[in-house]
Amino acid sequence: MNTDNYRDLIEKLEEISHLNGVMATIGWDQEVVMPSGAAQARSEQIAALAGVIHERVTDPRLQDCLDALGQDTASYDNITRCNIREAQRNVALETKVPKKLVQEMAKLSSQSHAIWIAARKDNKFSDFAPVLKRFLELKKEWAQCVFPNMDSYDANMDNFERGTTKAEITPIFARLKAELIPLIKAAQESSYQPNTAFLHGTFPVAKQEALARKISRDMGFQFDQGRMDVSVHPFCGGSHPTDVRITTRYQEGNFH
Repeated sequence: MNTDNYRDLIEKLEEISHLNGVMATIGWDQEVVMPSGAAQARSEQIAALAGVIHERVTDPRLQDCLDALGQDTASYDNITRCNIREAQRNVALETKVPKKLVQEMAKLSSQSHAIWIAARKDNKFSDFAPVLKRFLELKKEWAQCVFPNMDSYDANMDNFERGTTKAEITPIFARLKAELIPLIKAAQESSYQPNTAFLHGTFPVAKQEALARKISRDMGFQFDQGRMDVSVHPFCGGSHPTDVRITTRYQEGNFH
C-alpha cells in the first residue's frame, strides 16, 4: 500500500470531519441558545460552511489520493478498504451535486427551523407548507443529480438506509398498519381501563430535569463530554464522541 497517499487521504477526511463537527455545533446552537434575531445570519453562515465542506470533498487532490489507492486494494486490511470505499462513494456522489444546490439546501434547512417553530406555536401548517414544498423540490433535484435513474424517494432513502427501496418498506408498513390499528381499537374498547391518575398533576420542571440527568448519568452518559439542554424539538447530536449534545423539553403538567 502507498502509505503516503493513505496518510494524505486520512488527513483530508479528518479535516472534513472537523468541519462537519463545526456545522453540528452551530446547528445545535441554532436550536438551543441562538437568539431568534440571528436566524437569517445563521442561515448564511451555514450555507457558507456547507459550500466549504463541499469544496473539500470535491477537491481534485482528494480524488487523486483515492485513484492512487484504488490500484492495489487487495493488499489492504478490511478497515483500510472500508475507509477507501466509503470515501470513494462520498466523493463520487458529492461531485455530482452543484455547490449552489448544496448551499441552497443548507440555507433553506436553517431558515425553515425558525419558520417551523413559529408555525408550531400558532398551529398553522400553512405557514410552513411553502418551505416544505421548496425543500422537497430541492431534494428531488439532488436525487436527479446523484441517482438520475432512480426514483427520487429511493435515492433520498439511500442516504439513511443504503440499498433500501419503497418496494421493500411498503409491505412492512402495510403489515404494521394491519396489525396495529386493530390492536389500538381493541385496547380502546377493552373493559379494563387502568388507573392513570398518577400521570396527571403538577411536576416541577427542576425535578424533571434532575431526574433526566440522573437517568442519563446512570446509563453512562458523561457530562464532562456532553450536555443536556432544552429545545423545541428534542434531539441527540454533537460534533464528536467527546462532545455529545442531548436535548429534551419539559412540561409541568406532563412528565412522560
